[in-house]
Amino acid sequence: MNFWSNAVARWPLLRLQTPHLAIIIVLCINALLYLAARPDPDYYWHLRTGQYILETRTLPDRDPFSYTAGDRPWVLHEWLAQVVMATVEGSFGYAGLVLLHGFLASLAFLLEYLLLRRLAVHYLLSAVLTLVSVIILLPFISVRPLVYTWVFLTAHLLVLVPYHRGVDGGKTGQLWWPPLLMILWANLHGGFFIGIVLTATLLAVRAVERLIWGRPNALVPLGATLLATVLATLLNPAGLQGALYPLTYLGGDNASREFITEWQSPNFHMIVWTVLLVGPILGGTALGLARANLGLWPWAVFALTATMALQSVRFIPIFGLMAIPAIAEAMRDRFAWAGAGTPRAESERGYLFNWTVVLVLGALAMIVLVRLPLSSLNSDPLSGKSTYPERGAGVISACYPGARMYNFYGWGGYLIWRLYPEQRVFIDGRADLHGAQMLTDYVTVARLRPGWDAVLEGRGVDLVIFEKDAPLSVALRFHPEWQEAFEGPVEAVFVRRSSVSPAARESEACRSALGQ
Repeated sequence: MNFWSNAVARWPLLRLQTPHLAIIIVLCINALLYLAARPDPDYYWHLRTGQYILETRTLPDRDPFSYTAGDRPWVLHEWLAQVVMATVEGSFGYAGLVLLHGFLASLAFLLEYLLLRRLAVHYLLSAVLTLVSVIILLPFISVRPLVYTWVFLTAHLLVLVPYHRGVDGGKTGQLWWPPLLMILWANLHGGFFIGIVLTATLLAVRAVERLIWGRPNALVPLGATLLATVLATLLNPAGLQGALYPLTYLGGDNASREFITEWQSPNFHMIVWTVLLVGPILGGTALGLARANLGLWPWAVFALTATMALQSVRFIPIFGLMAIPAIAEAMRDRFAWAGAGTPRAESERGYLFNWTVVLVLGALAMIVLVRLPLSSLNSDPLSGKSTYPERGAGVISACYPGARMYNFYGWGGYLIWRLYPEQRVFIDGRADLHGAQMLTDYVTVARLRPGWDAVLEGRGVDLVIFEKDAPLSVALRFHPEWQEAFEGPVEAVFVRRSSVSPAARESEACRSALGQ
């Protein structure tokens, strides 16, 4: 023990405080959850887009990956994230991407924890509420650009909310951080508009409080920040078009809102959304938010983020990150124990215990990294062995090069990654690019609605790759114009009889792909 006491006295870095241990545990939980996350279907086309940009040194304004998008403009609002993704994957593989996105998610939660601490919330309550955010965001954990919005949103909150509350005197110098961060955010993910909405909402709150209650809220500094933040969004390759891109999700022509589950309202028949969304809303109300002397800001946050989350599953993470600080402030004002209080002095034994916990967590993490099959680092997601048509894609490449295919929506990104540039897809996860009519045609065929075969003929489709047990596959097996060419673990490949090329099927590459 004397050795440890001397070491603690000599090296201040060994004085690991209990508040720091609490957030370390939360961040370790998030990191372990990331290691168990499976690849999102959109991961593959994001990766291939980044590779395309690096290979050609250009940002395409038209879609090179499908034959159905035509001349519809493609706004690359996530181009920088895709370049980062391709660069990291090329150097460190998928494991590097898992570690990068796990780090970014942990950074977002760390910034939220620091915000709660700046708002004088008790460290244990801050850690618990940060863990609540982790749980709310759990269904969205994946390797995708969305994580950048979590980081930049919490960074904006860390600047704007303490300024509004007058923490450290409410210095205006810190208000230049949001415009500077927006330059990166606007090139990494389309969620950058949340930063503008956040700043505008805070400005409106301050204006109303000044008008109605006469509070001495300065408006000009925050107004200048809002203007500079809006102008910063123009610093992207697409200029004004890129800055206005998020607004397309408000229009009726955006297919994502109509067809994509993530952009629709939560289905409260699913227990996950009941627990993750309704629970925090009711919990925040039960805490007595109305009785807390916090002004309009918490009410504005709840009204804004709850409405967004109820409108679209995609906005549930925004609710989880923005509403938690409001709940924390309400608890701090209502319960004495929820305040920061005076930090308890740590002993050498306390430091030793904290470090022991950290080392145990580190050992468990290493076991997960090295030994646990569930870890994303111990499998190659690009093989698509479990849920993606690895063998079917090989058959298409070897036996039917250049065929105009109709593909399962969830496999579009994978097929882009596997088959481009020799093959182009019918559809993929870029619903906003393909448009409502294109998704209508896809659904007509996938669900065997009247005229489904006419859609295939009208689109010039001569090959179909789809889930092998789906109704469409069953229908094609008995259709006189179609022939089943291959059946794999999850997929079936069909070709139009008039398009079958015996010469291609008899080639050595094709026979090998078919397992003959």
